[in-house]
Amino acid sequence: MKKGVDALLDENVRLRQELRRLRAELVRDELTGLYNARHLRETLDERIRACRREARSLSLVFLDLDRFKDINERYGHEAAGRILAQVGRVLTRAIRAEDSAFRYAGDEFVVLLEGSAERARVIGERMRRLVETHEFIVDGERRARVTASLGVRTLRDTDTAESLLVEADRAMFEAKRRSRNVLVAA
Repeated sequence: MKKGVDALLDENVRLRQELRRLRAELVRDELTGLYNARHLRETLDERIRACRREARSLSLVFLDLDRFKDINERYGHEAAGRILAQVGRVLTRAIRAEDSAFRYAGDEFVVLLEGSAERARVIGERMRRLVETHEFIVDGERRARVTASLGVRTLRDTDTAESLLVEADRAMFEAKRRSRNVLVAA
């Protein structure tokens, strides 16, 4: 009987570990290791409510890699995927533990930053510079330079999750329109 109970306990531990692994896979982007867009949609309202309840500021940075289609065409999809993975690591280094980075779609990323609008601009600019100065490894011999356009929006009283995303996205498109490789605050 003791062996049967031990086997059941071992199986229970194994299943719990497997469940944790599967939950992590549901919220993480496989390529970059960042949170995925689904997780952003599931948690953004909650983060907004918490920041409002606790009178904290929240900013959303929308980052889009500049001319990434050209990189795809020049180096191929596999190499472009390696570059996206490296961008994920660069963004993770630029933010604090209480902030969150997401791969939104393709070569678009979203970062949620707690703190003032000024802090969001400073961190956004840090992310932009880190991407610009990073030497992305394409393969063993080749390196690539990448730049990014960023839009930032700090949560306002009337904002919803959707409007926060839309306004940061609009600011990012304004950055693209202006010159690329810049940050625009909404």
